[in-house]
Amino acid sequence: MENIELLHKEKVEVNKQHAKRMGQISKDWEDNLNFAMKALIESHATVPTSCWICRKMVNCNYIRCSSCVKVYCSYCDIDFHTTTTLHNRDVMQNLNVIKLKAKEFWDFSKDVVIVKEVSVSCFVPLECVGCNSKNMLNLEPSKEVSMIVCTLEGRFDLNAASFRCLNTNCNYHKEPVLASMREYVLSGLWPGSPIRSCTLSITKSVLIQWFHLKHKTPSTAAMKYIEMLEKNVVLIRKGYLYFCYDVICNYSTFAKDVAKLSVGHPNHEDFDRMSTEMTGFLSVFHGRTHVWDCQVIHNGRWKDGAPASLGEEQEQVFAKLSRYGSVTKHMSPASRLDHLTEAIFYHNEEKEQSMVQSLVKRLMKANKKVAEYVKKLQNTLALLGLQEKDLPVILQQLQQSALEKKIQVQLSVL
Repeated sequence: MENIELLHKEKVEVNKQHAKRMGQISKDWEDNLNFAMKALIESHATVPTSCWICRKMVNCNYIRCSSCVKVYCSYCDIDFHTTTTLHNRDVMQNLNVIKLKAKEFWDFSKDVVIVKEVSVSCFVPLECVGCNSKNMLNLEPSKEVSMIVCTLEGRFDLNAASFRCLNTNCNYHKEPVLASMREYVLSGLWPGSPIRSCTLSITKSVLIQWFHLKHKTPSTAAMKYIEMLEKNVVLIRKGYLYFCYDVICNYSTFAKDVAKLSVGHPNHEDFDRMSTEMTGFLSVFHGRTHVWDCQVIHNGRWKDGAPASLGEEQEQVFAKLSRYGSVTKHMSPASRLDHLTEAIFYHNEEKEQSMVQSLVKRLMKANKKVAEYVKKLQNTLALLGLQEKDLPVILQQLQQSALEKKIQVQLSVL
């Protein structure tokens, strides 16, 4: 019994020490956060410096490599990073920071980004398989075959590795031979498929990290892990045209009332846009519970230009954020608020970054569905003895009936 009490006291003492230590760390960060943020802002500034290789002074238009943690002039960058790949680089101009891809380089004379052929880094075999000559192979980028390399620093699009023999009598002097799976594995790159054409390679460090991650956090999906490594910074911001809401029938009236009452208010223009430039429609699932006249008036499928969206995006956000519950329930209120705020910002940025890919996928899906829907439409029209040109008239009559029904209900309530 005494041993149990002693162990309990030791555990309590350890917890107190940990809480005190974490509290001190939190206070230290609070006192010095401004200095750290100032240094972060200064890291994006273009300041005079010197090239790491040639040591020449560069005032602007130089390349900063975050992987090397070094600065290069445009000429030395080309010489170094055409052979040393898989690095993240930025062009530092006076007012701009341009992110360079693996095959992109900066032309100082023209102030433009140029593209060069860059090979995947690979160990060069000692002996040529064509003529058995030793020390006669050179590594070259393949002009026909591209390759995606997935690393811990992200995704890199490069040219596949090939070997050209310096022996003029060898068949591989004119036509270089592509690197095999063996050469890639020896170089620490594992192909996506061991049999098919190698267009995707994953570094050994990524596989090792995934091995530990999937066992430390069993709920993590492999594809989400790959998506995390492939992150690109692509931001697209557009104005709005449609607004989807579960009870849009009530919101439309509310928005118009707010616009009228806000005359003279500094934000009147924004309030007015919500009632004049924006068209509301019902979400698909929630709309099913509304009366028929409301569904007809606010059906999103009948709004010209509105995509085939479910309108349940908020529920999708809730479904994603609900997974944070297993972590946030152990946090203090302040830490929980910070963590969920970060989660929302992360989710928004993730959606913005994938906007281009998502729109392209939706367009391709819609194009495939066109033939199917056209066939269904023609069968329905033939069954009802109608033509396609009759549909706008029928829709107008249906909406007019719905409006009359809605007015009757409103008058009956009064």
